[in-house]
Amino acid sequence: MVNKQTSVLQWVFENRDNFPLKSGKVFQAYQETEGYQARQQNFSELLSKLTDKGYLEKPEYATYDISEKGINRIKTLRDQTLEVNRPDDFEELVEELVYFLHQNKENELNEASVRGREFELSLSELQSFNPEILESETFRSVDYLRDAIDEAVDEVLVLGQDESVEVRIVPDVEFLDTDLRTVISRGSTGELTVVEGMLKKSERVSKLTVSATFQCTTCGEVVEKDQDSPKLKSPFKCEACGSKTFEVKEKNYTDVMDFELSQRDEKETALEARITGKLGPKHQKALMTGNRIRVLGVPKVRTDNKKEKQTVYLDVVDYQRVDVKKDLEDFDRDKRQDVLDRIKASDTPFQDFYRSIAPHVGGMELPKKAIAVSLIGCPRFERMNEDGRIHTGIITNPGLGKSKLQNWVNDSFGKTQIADGPSSTSAGLTATVEQNQGNQWQVVAGKLVFAHKGILQLDEFDKYPEGELTSLNSAMEDGEFKLSKASVQASLPGEATVIATGNFSRELDSHTEAYEILPDKGIGLYDRFSLLVGVQDQGSEPVNKITEGFTRGGTEAFEAEYSVKELRIFRHIVRDNKVYLSDEAADVLQTFHNASTDKEKSDVRGTSNRDYVHLVKLTLALARCNLRDEATAGDARKATKLVREARESLDLGMGEKASDKARESVRLNDFEDAFSDLKEQGQEVDLTDLEDRFTSEYGHDSSEFEQALKKKKKDGDFYEPEQGKIQRL
Repeated sequence: MVNKQTSVLQWVFENRDNFPLKSGKVFQAYQETEGYQARQQNFSELLSKLTDKGYLEKPEYATYDISEKGINRIKTLRDQTLEVNRPDDFEELVEELVYFLHQNKENELNEASVRGREFELSLSELQSFNPEILESETFRSVDYLRDAIDEAVDEVLVLGQDESVEVRIVPDVEFLDTDLRTVISRGSTGELTVVEGMLKKSERVSKLTVSATFQCTTCGEVVEKDQDSPKLKSPFKCEACGSKTFEVKEKNYTDVMDFELSQRDEKETALEARITGKLGPKHQKALMTGNRIRVLGVPKVRTDNKKEKQTVYLDVVDYQRVDVKKDLEDFDRDKRQDVLDRIKASDTPFQDFYRSIAPHVGGMELPKKAIAVSLIGCPRFERMNEDGRIHTGIITNPGLGKSKLQNWVNDSFGKTQIADGPSSTSAGLTATVEQNQGNQWQVVAGKLVFAHKGILQLDEFDKYPEGELTSLNSAMEDGEFKLSKASVQASLPGEATVIATGNFSRELDSHTEAYEILPDKGIGLYDRFSLLVGVQDQGSEPVNKITEGFTRGGTEAFEAEYSVKELRIFRHIVRDNKVYLSDEAADVLQTFHNASTDKEKSDVRGTSNRDYVHLVKLTLALARCNLRDEATAGDARKATKLVREARESLDLGMGEKASDKARESVRLNDFEDAFSDLKEQGQEVDLTDLEDRFTSEYGHDSSEFEQALKKKKKDGDFYEPEQGKIQRL
């Protein structure tokens, strides 16, 4: 069984006296003598692949001839005594692959061939079809695996359609998975393995000399020798005359790209890897620093004689990008349905979510609300160039539990990266460049790149020097950042949701306005946060929680509506919900925003169009929790309340200095909101239930409830159909 490239090479060898020939003439002659019926473009791709492998050469533009390496290749193939090194089950594996392709992939394979696309061969599909395929000796031998696949593909392609097709091996099986540290500790095993990780560093595609043709200067004998280092190594001596003097006649190159894999962050020892072959821009893009991939390869050892050091690296056979990391664990369908039913049945799903966050941390209700909206996020709106991330900043006095909140998020959800000010430099937070052993500059990813499409947690935020957060500022706004160092100009991914926690620049007390002692990080960075909250103290609740934690009972204080695993399911369900802003919700938001910017009616500081975008995103996040496809006026009022709470926590308005008119507006909005929470139970709402809702959930007292009720009845918005009941007109 001979593959198509070898068939063409044999034909060129047999007709070498007529070469060199222009590519068009080669195609015409092969078509006439061999009955070739495919397009000239596909035949040209076969010639290009043979040229890339060094079997053909191009003495001038668009002209081909067989090389010395090609002649030696055909002579080797014709010497049957040299084929005994093939594994015993080689032919059997080829037959199984042919059967699999005929049964499952024939149309897909031929379509890929005709359209010039890649054909993906899934190892998991092969395993399901026949597990013995992946257990064969040939499969485990990387030297013959590609040959077996090529021969099987050639056999299945439609007769007479000698189309060229590139086969990608998809490493989507788990039984080959090996931990990165295990690969490094075991060293060279010679067996195929799969490693998944983040690209910590990646170099540019370059050329590697794989072999060279030498000619003896004494007798003219031509010898080809494989190369394993940048410095050429000639044969020890000429077999014909014994001379040790040679001159280089030809070098055969292949593309090469080196990169490093890490499975957690930049502090972990990385695994070096190398991929060779025909590598174009698509490979350079796929293997960019920060991307996440699964790599199929063979662990090998590279020796550095100068440093007397051996390094384990992965000789890459193929790879698969796996950037979309699912946060949902493999729960059974019943469990997912249970969480979905509980979300639908709840009157307060957002409250259920945030109160289930870190139940061991007492108080901190406002920070938990802020973290909750960051975890839920807003839908992506391409037309607004809005990726939906909601950034949160939490600034407190020391010792209130903010680091515990960060650790809980990191332990509970996937794709999270924690960085803290005292131990993270700008390079460690974003990215930097360094020179490799070949003096090439390569990008080294930091925490922000590792958190792409996930969550970046900045603890001890106040400890970062302002200048080190410049790239973070860009990434929070645009989802990427620029790196310009040495000779490297790169745009790196950084679409991470930021949850930052830190301390005030000095302890906040009752005589100080909180916004005045925010850590000095530049006003531009703070504008990127949809919610920025401050906490002075939490009263007695944290102490009570700690006390209960050390008592024999006390378990009720640590119970939550959802377990950690159920919160993951909750988050996955609501983040799949695409929601839009209704006209009614827009009216509420615009009224609130206009009042906030009117200096005669409100003392709120620092409002802008960006603040309005934040407000819209918060509204949509809250609507997501109710599984609606359109945000209501009630969602908008809850979002404005959350913003008011955040501003009050930093003394930025809506606090004691707010005007009576503004405070009345707050009460009336909250009255409407509380009524909307309860109205689904019927047209009439019990006044006692409404007052309880208004005071317990919205932070007002009974006198404020009476004032709001009196105003709403006076304005004709509500009436009492009977004693103790209220209804909207």
